Amino acid sequence: SDLPSAEIPNSDLPSAEVSVVPFTVCVAEGIDDARFGPRLEVTVSTELVGAGALKLVDDLEVMGVGGRSQLVLNLAGVYRIDGSGFVALTRLYGALLRRGIALCISHPQPVVRHRLLSSGLHLVVPIEA
Repeated sequence: SDLPSAEIPNSDLPSAEVSVVPFTVCVAEGIDDARFGPRLEVTVSTELVGAGALKLVDDLEVMGVGGRSQLVLNLAGVYRIDGSGFVALTRLYGALLRRGIALCISHPQPVVRHRLLSSGLHLVVPIEA
């Protein structure tokens, strides 16, 4: 969607010194999702494989969501996901759920969308176009 946003490169985040997973945080100011309220969008630009996928979850947990009630992972830049990627997404879902924050996945590449649907993750985490 064409939402106004401010982009904050991950080099400005506290965990950037040790981060090996490139991602960008896009804060959609004043945009509320009808179901979940204010959203924070994180665009991931790497493969969700191996230790890098698990590191992404650690970085996102350290970063927090700034009082927003939904975290949207934009996976448009992700072309590969493996078992570690699924574990990472499941861990992130559980950590956010415990804090009352909804997780949503948006814009996955066709091969990633297919793997997400095959895994059944879409049954608990909404996947947007």
